[in-house]
Amino acid sequence: MQNVVVSGANRGIGLGLVERYLEQGWRVLAGVRDMSRCVDLQDLSQNGDLQIHLLDVTNDDSVASFAAWVMSTTCSIDVLMNNAGIMDDRAHHLENVDIEYSRNVLDVNVLGPLRLTKALLPALKEGGAAKVGNISSLMGSIADNRSGGYYAYRASKTSVNMITMSMSRDLLDEGITAVALHPGWVRTDMGGPNGAIDVEASTHGLFAVMEGLEASDGGSFIQWDGTKLPW
Repeated sequence: MQNVVVSGANRGIGLGLVERYLEQGWRVLAGVRDMSRCVDLQDLSQNGDLQIHLLDVTNDDSVASFAAWVMSTTCSIDVLMNNAGIMDDRAHHLENVDIEYSRNVLDVNVLGPLRLTKALLPALKEGGAAKVGNISSLMGSIADNRSGGYYAYRASKTSVNMITMSMSRDLLDEGITAVALHPGWVRTDMGGPNGAIDVEASTHGLFAVMEGLEASDGGSFIQWDGTKLPW
């Protein structure tokens, strides 16, 4: 049985990814920040292939505890989906930027996937040809930024893209392929009701992208439908 770790698994894209991997017969190790807010995920846990554990990607002790739990459950990880993230839709213009909140966005969205991937690296190495999918956003594309604003969120996703590129270089000899993923503008609590696609379409696409990855794709910025995106 193949093993996937999904962070931020209690709702939205994270929950959708859990569903997709369970449908395909994978064992899913899901991380959530608040057990009281994951009713839908706990309903899925009736499937014995899903296990859930607390995970706050901004807390070193929490990440270490989660990683220890994962590696006590399985010696190897085939796929890591770094999905946990938050939006900053309050700071549309420079004069409205909240510096303290921006620090939190960067901690979750940038250092979160870095902490978790580092902590799980021994299990990823055991996977043989493991894959790391870092959930990014087209809003992190410098070439595509034609409207400005959203400083913290845009910067966090641009940083995720650079982290992904460095991972792809550093882990190449380990056979680990890391990519940045744009899930699309999805109708979720974060994306809002006007999103272009639903969670099912996005996560079916993300699953297919991850399944089709080759070593040469490492460091790529890929949309949910397989399109390569501009940096």
